[in-house]
Amino acid sequence: MTKEPGHYRKPGRPKSAYGDKSSRSFYITDEANDALKTLAKDFGAKSASDLLEKIAHRDVVLQSVDVNRKSAKDEMTMQNRLHRLYQDPVAVFWSVLAFADRVSSQLGISLNEEELSAVVMKAMLMLFYRDYLQPDIYIDPIATWLRWYVLQILKCQAKDILKARDANPNLTYDLNDRFGNTIGGSAAEKQRKICISTIYSARRKLVKSDSPNAALNVLKLRIETRLSLGQIHMLCQDRYLEYTGLELVKYGLAKFRELWLNVNDKSNKIPEQEKNKIPEAFLYAELAQVKHFNVNNLEKLEALLIGGLMYVDYDSWANEIDYFFECLESKDNSAYRKKQETILFIINRDFENLLEKRKKELDKILFTRISTKKGLNRLSAILEQKVSEALGSRISPLDLNPLMPMRQIIDQERKKKLGL
Repeated sequence: MTKEPGHYRKPGRPKSAYGDKSSRSFYITDEANDALKTLAKDFGAKSASDLLEKIAHRDVVLQSVDVNRKSAKDEMTMQNRLHRLYQDPVAVFWSVLAFADRVSSQLGISLNEEELSAVVMKAMLMLFYRDYLQPDIYIDPIATWLRWYVLQILKCQAKDILKARDANPNLTYDLNDRFGNTIGGSAAEKQRKICISTIYSARRKLVKSDSPNAALNVLKLRIETRLSLGQIHMLCQDRYLEYTGLELVKYGLAKFRELWLNVNDKSNKIPEQEKNKIPEAFLYAELAQVKHFNVNNLEKLEALLIGGLMYVDYDSWANEIDYFFECLESKDNSAYRKKQETILFIINRDFENLLEKRKKELDKILFTRISTKKGLNRLSAILEQKVSEALGSRISPLDLNPLMPMRQIIDQERKKKLGL
């Protein structure tokens, strides 16, 4: 019987989008083989082997039912979210560690791995206290909130240094930045432009792509629509049964960084109209280059972080800028990379037990009977006490939640409209 055109097998080794294929030997039943072919059609794969290839590269996410799977509510507890931060793929947590290490150096504080780990874990505890004692407030984005509390802790430790620098501006007068570039020179400006344009091009590529990769699509959803992690998690829980929304965002960010991390051509230019939309990104990159911080630098950084607490996109830019400069730090510097990995190891080793211990202490306090009327004030007092203990100094309401004044203004306007 004559075969129809296009049905002849092409000679040579089969190819795919991932490279050359090789023959493998495995045994399955006829029923399973037929099911694989059907599934291949359902997922738009050319064949059963093409489907397996897509599954291996996570372009097709397997769906399975886990009877022990946590509910969406359990997955979104701060305890679980913090735990997932430092699990593989680490992704955004590298950015937080880079921020902590850089700012401690900019403030003139010399911290070893154990000390820097303690700072980050204190910030994580402060975030847990906020969530546990103010359950009506959803905390997102988590990375910028961690940056905010890391900064408050480091500011307390550098109080005397900052006073001296404020009194004598010459102490922070540097000719060169952290990377040896002349401050205000073309090399420093070029480095910032490369940083921003590289990340911008990768973001543009991601948004315009029609990738079959589930993790990249979920990350694109986060960047394009500015949805909260809670919303993304709810959208993903029925569609992707094997992975949670949180995991997909992590996998997506790790894959996204592949789009720009090893790019050789970093001469991409940003259109002027697009550049005018992201002045905060350029300023954040400029502050990342500063060698020694003064009070003015700190005020600018705090203002940028507050923007990141309100807008997911600001947080997204900060994550990638921190990671970009971390890559510059670690390039040809094995000691820096080893330090970061040691800090991650310490947090993996110690934080879960530390959090469980602090949670039990809190539960013991909260178990006492208090009236509904006094309950809210009691929770606020406990929150202030616990966060101040972690900070090592009494924390002001504004430092605890820098968004509070804005929320109050919005609420006042709302009540005014309602005639309340």
